[in-house]
Amino acid sequence: MATTHRLLTSHRYTMFVLILITLMSFHSVTADDKSAPYFKKVKIHSDVHYRFSTTLITGELVNENKKAEKIIWDVILPEQFYVSNFTANIADHSYYGKVVTKSDQVHNARRQFIHPPRTSLFTLQLNIPAKSTVNISVIYHGLLKRRLGLYEHIMYLLPGQEIENLDIDVNIEETNDITKIKVPPMMGLSQQATIKEMTSRSVAVTYSANKFQLNNLSKHVVGKFCIKFDVKREDDVSNNLLVSNGYFVHFLSINKSPILPKDIIFVLDVSGSMYLTGMDKVKSVMYTILSDLKQNDRFGLVFYNHNVNAWKDELSSVTKESIDKAKEEIDKCSPFGRSDINNAILKSLSLLKEADKPETTQAQAVFFLTDGVASEGELKTPRILDNVHQANTMNVPIYSIFLGDANYELVNQLSFQSQGLSYKISSSENIPTKLKEFYEHATSILALQLKFEYADNAALKTTSTNFKTFQKGSEIVVAGTLSDKSVKNIKSTFRCSTSEGLKDFTVESAQLPSSSGKSKRFLTEAERHQIPEKIFAFLSTQQAVDNSLFNSDEKEQVKWQQAAVKLALEYNYLMSLTSMEILKSQKRNGKLLGHGEVNELFPSDSRTFGVYGKYGGGGGDPHFIMDIRGLSIPICFNVAGHLKRAMILVDDPSTRIKAEAVIIEGHPKHWKRYMAEIKIVAPGLTLIATTKHVRINSKPFSWTVESTLTAPTSDVVNFGNGKNIAVRIGGLVEFEIKRITHPKQENRTDFLDFYILKGNGLSMKTRGILGSLLHLTGHVRWTKKSLNGKMSAQLQISNHFSRRRINVPVILKKRPDPLTQRKPCWMLWQKSYSQLAFL
Repeated sequence: MATTHRLLTSHRYTMFVLILITLMSFHSVTADDKSAPYFKKVKIHSDVHYRFSTTLITGELVNENKKAEKIIWDVILPEQFYVSNFTANIADHSYYGKVVTKSDQVHNARRQFIHPPRTSLFTLQLNIPAKSTVNISVIYHGLLKRRLGLYEHIMYLLPGQEIENLDIDVNIEETNDITKIKVPPMMGLSQQATIKEMTSRSVAVTYSANKFQLNNLSKHVVGKFCIKFDVKREDDVSNNLLVSNGYFVHFLSINKSPILPKDIIFVLDVSGSMYLTGMDKVKSVMYTILSDLKQNDRFGLVFYNHNVNAWKDELSSVTKESIDKAKEEIDKCSPFGRSDINNAILKSLSLLKEADKPETTQAQAVFFLTDGVASEGELKTPRILDNVHQANTMNVPIYSIFLGDANYELVNQLSFQSQGLSYKISSSENIPTKLKEFYEHATSILALQLKFEYADNAALKTTSTNFKTFQKGSEIVVAGTLSDKSVKNIKSTFRCSTSEGLKDFTVESAQLPSSSGKSKRFLTEAERHQIPEKIFAFLSTQQAVDNSLFNSDEKEQVKWQQAAVKLALEYNYLMSLTSMEILKSQKRNGKLLGHGEVNELFPSDSRTFGVYGKYGGGGGDPHFIMDIRGLSIPICFNVAGHLKRAMILVDDPSTRIKAEAVIIEGHPKHWKRYMAEIKIVAPGLTLIATTKHVRINSKPFSWTVESTLTAPTSDVVNFGNGKNIAVRIGGLVEFEIKRITHPKQENRTDFLDFYILKGNGLSMKTRGILGSLLHLTGHVRWTKKSLNGKMSAQLQISNHFSRRRINVPVILKKRPDPLTQRKPCWMLWQKSYSQLAFL
């Protein structure tokens, strides 16, 4: 569960990136292309009222087969958006989802399914009866955020979906006149969206495509349907305070105040793993950022690996000479060594604390960049957080960037406790563009120390009312409950510090604007009046989840967790602390079905947050299992190893990382071959493991003693159970060696297994039995079941970089894996594997 929590909240940047992501697809598990279930109709209808979106996805799913078929239905949404409703009409019965507290026995299904960064996945397995039509729908909610002066409403469509007709219908209704709205054309599709102005403050956007038009989408990775808009803002400060049904919501934006000068320290990771991430890309962005510093700004540089070095022991004023020298210093950086994050952050805070205070209002900030975990100095996250909290007496916000695809908890926590922002940039994204965009937003600060107060004790409960900074082009939202539901008007005072000094603003509330009545909404008028309540519940749940994860006090964590669950159950929010039960609707009431019937129609109802993958094996033959992107079931294959000859598992000439194995013959009774010795080589590391001994850089290392050995760019971790050793190279490559022994069975052979737990840092040039398959993608072209019940299929496997693809026949096998316990898998023949290795 802890992993799910961390993935759910690696989103601090989405707190201000105003994104609504909708992506829907399904995968047939048993049917071939000619008879696979398909969507006859799909409709995505989204109502956006006062920045709060309610999105309904409905699908008419047809199974023309003479037998029941299983599908997996996926909906992708931003990490902080919540599914609140699921319904299905199957064989004259209606089913719906009820959110309940997640028990320890509930485990999220692990799905190897590609979706955009900073999103989460709602996934459901569903059995469709023979010769039937199933209507399914899901509703989810989210609060749109404003960034760089615009709101964005984005929907992604995967290529290869079997959809006859697609309709997208978005209704936007706002508090003020809508001044900007545009819908860029989708890549690969020629048809344009229709924008119709219903009133000055409401618009309707529609888009339709048929099967033949959607086929053009298969040439591209994703289709992106995006609506960008903003509303009228006349004054220097825009205040909208709305009251309805005993709740209020307050939208505030500062529009014309000058950007404050800043004291900023750039804390840059120059450890060995940055060689894999792309140090040159970071350097190029830093050159641009330094060039964009303003005359009244002051800056400093802190470089860290296993050493922490400040460029200067004081802040530098912005001059052409100082910028040029700073660029020269960055240019000298060469990635090497481990990461001392603790002392790097403490050094940056010390520089800001010791700096002379300017006469004008000056914003302070730490811009912290990393691509890995702490591997030098203080290693434990709670202690690092406590050290930083104790040192940050000036309450400096920390803006953190994590480069890579792994989950990274410390980045989120550092930013959360300092009221900064954090952002994870995936390796699949344009790192320079995203990094520059994040910096521009985070450091365009117009005001400091913002505080909201509501007169006459009118507010009974509120969401957060204190904010350290306000970024240009963004918006602050406060919501709450009223002490008296009959109250129609309240007054708010807003205080902040700007370039002109301390300022106070007062605003009086207004009733919810009347609806135009022209839009094609699916929300009723009563539901529209519940928007302030929904925003209050949504923000309260988000803030409770954040506090339950990032608060350093364990008792406080439990308190906030209980608060989050209580809100989630009240508003039927599916999130990290809850799960969804499927119930059957009766004519008079709803009751939970018996497990047999529920499981028959819904084999697993779960929500997953992220993509997981483990690759490797080695068992007899040797036998390997591997996840391929795009396939929900992994592939597996046997390799005929040559006795006492090195078998290359991974070989990456770009990073100089290599793993190989020596093959031995097993006991004559079993006629199998096994890996008896594994050698891993990386810069500064040589590890040789057998079933009896381990040597690292020529020094002995025990299988049975729990310990960690640190090399210049690597960590080797022995879990002390005599079975597993992990090798972590930089922050983006991780191998694991598993030892299989049979001390009481004389006719069994001891051997080793090898796994790639993390391969993001391996380059496209990587070869080897496992390495050559790391960057492949695939999908199931067709499946069929023989009379004896065996399942066969044809997979299409492609290499995006070489633009080659092949079709390979497979059969479904149940081959449990010693490390992952995964089964079943698509079994390849030896010839098919050989073809994949040369893609």
